[in-house]
Amino acid sequence: MIAHGFLDPLVPIAGVIFQVVELDRLGYRYRFELYPEEDHLGYAVKDAFASPAAHMGTGLRQGDPGYITFAWYPALRRDDLGIGPRQIWWIADLDGRESAEGRLAEVDARSLARPDPVVTTDFGGSLVIGDHFIPGFAAEQKWVVTAAPPRQPELGLRLRNTAHLSIDVRRARFLPGEAGDVQVATDGPAGVLLRNLAPATPVLLDNAAAGASASAGTIEVSVPKGRHDVHFG
Repeated sequence: MIAHGFLDPLVPIAGVIFQVVELDRLGYRYRFELYPEEDHLGYAVKDAFASPAAHMGTGLRQGDPGYITFAWYPALRRDDLGIGPRQIWWIADLDGRESAEGRLAEVDARSLARPDPVVTTDFGGSLVIGDHFIPGFAAEQKWVVTAAPPRQPELGLRLRNTAHLSIDVRRARFLPGEAGDVQVATDGPAGVLLRNLAPATPVLLDNAAAGASASAGTIEVSVPKGRHDVHFG
């Protein structure tokens, strides 16, 4: 939810428009309200928050989604202070490869073993009258959700500047003892630790033996730069 005054001197409108365009490009849900005659302080002075509050929603986040996308700055990680990423649902133990200032690390992971519902976007715009009869314009992109496709024991992983991560295959909804594939695309060498496998599960990297899971059900696979297939079971 973005509500913005066109005359805002502190948060220029150009940057806000860029955010809206990016949300639109990504296919994310959003509502953007633009009030041509308002500045930065208009909402606080007039207590004009009714429309933003009404459209923020009260929905809960989906636990263990099928698709996870995450980015972080390795330079800002401070283990001594407990600062930095630890776990995002069924992905954990994140570590960046390069930690130069301003350098991002990114993970995109999609588990077809727990497919998300199919989402299409629906866009609309309208004139609005805000609190105290403030005229404005609203643009809104909603989601139309339909049934999820059939599950497949596969997981896709795209890594950028990521040195290490772990995958909890059980939380990614691979069945106990089920064989599966992790398709990895990485811009550099990365360690991929698989958790919650059955003990002694054989693991292949590009059809070559990479070892077997330990008694704790874990195994780490050293994946070189490029596109590779990690098969277990």
